[in-house]
Amino acid sequence: MYTACLVVVSEYADHNGRRSRWPQREAKLQCGRAWVVICFCGERMWYVEAANGNPYYRCQACKLTHGAHKCDGHFSNHHRTHERGEPLGIPCDAETKQLRARAHAELDKLWQTAEERGRLYKRMAQKLGLSADESHIACFGKSRCKELLELLRKQEIW
Repeated sequence: MYTACLVVVSEYADHNGRRSRWPQREAKLQCGRAWVVICFCGERMWYVEAANGNPYYRCQACKLTHGAHKCDGHFSNHHRTHERGEPLGIPCDAETKQLRARAHAELDKLWQTAEERGRLYKRMAQKLGLSADESHIACFGKSRCKELLELLRKQEIW
């Protein structure tokens, strides 16, 4: 039997310069495997599996979709295992989603090996004044994405 828990994301939707912890990590520790995800519009997002088997969350109110981990606990990242259905970051609006995609694309141009990637992300976290847990682009709001894109434009990350 799964225990439901709430991942409060509305306060994380736009960081506005605030530092915030990765909310799913806290929820995971509190309640195990089940996830209740709240859309930035305030409504509950429902877990869905696409025809190809990829899981995601969908808001019935605003039709926003948000990705979820598709692994079954065999993939480990940052010293913790992801469960199938665990949300990928924090749900956001379309503009923030585009900014996140741009930031990822620009950052990913700068590394070729896993070692280079690790150093680059560590440097990014230092430049933005974030911990390793806070430095996931999937958790960035508009202002944090814009700050990262500006650092990349000025070539201050590497």
